[in-house]
Amino acid sequence: MQCAYTNKKFSSDREKLEFVPAIKRNIRDAILSVLGGMRVLGIDYEQSKNAIVAQQFLESSLVDECNFTESFFEQVDTLWRDKGIQTAYMKSSEYQLIDSAKYFLDRIPVIRKKGYIPSDQVYSEYPL
Repeated sequence: MQCAYTNKKFSSDREKLEFVPAIKRNIRDAILSVLGGMRVLGIDYEQSKNAIVAQQFLESSLVDECNFTESFFEQVDTLWRDKGIQTAYMKSSEYQLIDSAKYFLDRIPVIRKKGYIPSDQVYSEYPL
């Protein structure tokens, strides 16, 4: 997605809102990468029930048009808080993960809210 920036800032709230779907896709892609890293590195979930959450998430993410529902954010938030996922994140140099993954995954509680408008800081964190 290309946006017009002035001094690394969005030029309007409308432009910020246009960026939201890309941010949500970034969250989906980041957690999928970490899940793949866990599998490759043989890392287990801290809580075994999160393996079920991960399986449900993986199945729902196979749909081309992923709906970023409340369930999506709940699953990602649950997975991101798992110590096994965090261990895999800490070993991300051993697999491919975008640099901004932690920035967006840490902000799920804010990004998931209806009416979320990205801050200008997103520009510096989002890989264009």
